[in-house]
Amino acid sequence: MSIKKIIAGTVAFSLVFGSVCYYNRNISDIGIISNAEESTEYTEGICGSMTYKKYSDHIEISDCKSSVYNVIIPDEIEGLPVTVIGQKAFYNCLLSSITIPENVIKIDNCAFYYCPLLCDIKIPESVTHIGNSAFYKCTSLTDITIPESVSSIGYSAFESCDNLQRIIIKNSECELGDPHLNIPIPSQTEIYGYENSTAQEYASEHGNTFNTIDSLTNTVTSTTTTTTNTTTSTTTTPLTTTTPYYTTTTYYTTTTYYTTTPYYTATWVSYPATTTAKTTTTIPKAPTLLPKTMSIRANENKELTILNCSNPEKIQWISSNDEVAVVENGKVVGLSKGTATIYAVIGDLYGECSVNVGEEVVSEEEPLKGDINGDNVINASDSSMLLAYYAYISSGGKLSLEAFINME
Repeated sequence: MSIKKIIAGTVAFSLVFGSVCYYNRNISDIGIISNAEESTEYTEGICGSMTYKKYSDHIEISDCKSSVYNVIIPDEIEGLPVTVIGQKAFYNCLLSSITIPENVIKIDNCAFYYCPLLCDIKIPESVTHIGNSAFYKCTSLTDITIPESVSSIGYSAFESCDNLQRIIIKNSECELGDPHLNIPIPSQTEIYGYENSTAQEYASEHGNTFNTIDSLTNTVTSTTTTTTNTTTSTTTTPLTTTTPYYTTTTYYTTTTYYTTTPYYTATWVSYPATTTAKTTTTIPKAPTLLPKTMSIRANENKELTILNCSNPEKIQWISSNDEVAVVENGKVVGLSKGTATIYAVIGDLYGECSVNVGEEVVSEEEPLKGDINGDNVINASDSSMLLAYYAYISSGGKLSLEAFINME
């Protein structure tokens, strides 16, 4: 993947629409990263589940294992700050949550492209730019805050994030996409920003609901108090004075003391007994796919068997390589020669099956039975030739039918 990224950084600008991952660099991108990024010289290394590029003065996260769920990016690797989440670094991952350090200043193009389970992410105040298609098709993302430090958001950055309900943009002058290309924010998403900001202008132009950030701090919390009925019995001794000396209040009983003893009023309150209900907690199990490994050919399909799953209809099926094999409701279809991993995901649990796709087998058509002379037609000519062969055998001939036909 790293070779592709190096090539992608040198090709000329290409204009691409829809769900394609954009690699071109806009003029607005220039100067976001330190001068070290101008150099293409780097070495690669591995940190946990991540692959990184080590430049002379910073680290760029370049790749990650597709099956990892939770990722914590360290502040430094090999003594250098992690400043960039590179192009397609977490492409098509089963990532659910990620922690980004304060050193990161750029989330590059397609960094989290098609992470369908990503729902927990906080963009730090250090980030200044979010690239094109950075969060494309992160369908579990429902809420995200863009800090004041972010000065630009690339086109299609949040495209196809179908469940994104709210985005908060704290920079009133943040550049939002390119008006001539795909829009960065889904139409159903509520946008929160400041009055007369680029966020408000964007919402007005594209039909998004706009709310001011100030409205987030004016939320009134409603508290409901539930009162339990109690049984109260009171015993009172007649008093010779009606002026209390002082009153003390405890948790359940209020007692009034008077200057003349033993005159007092005491109240006893009986409260209902507390019953503790026993609860049973069921620990969910990850779905199991059988077989664990599968070999099929191109244009062939096979069914997977699911175990440890009470609600198979809630499974989200994912293929690690849609060019090799695809899956729908447990049916795997081979497309081209190669390997892919099929995942069955429910919440934070998943099962997997390794698929090896071989080349398509082209079956040869069987010869037509009764076609003696091989012209793909059964007619009187075949009958005549067969009768001639019987006459030949009857006269002592030793040749096979095939040899006899070739002799003829």
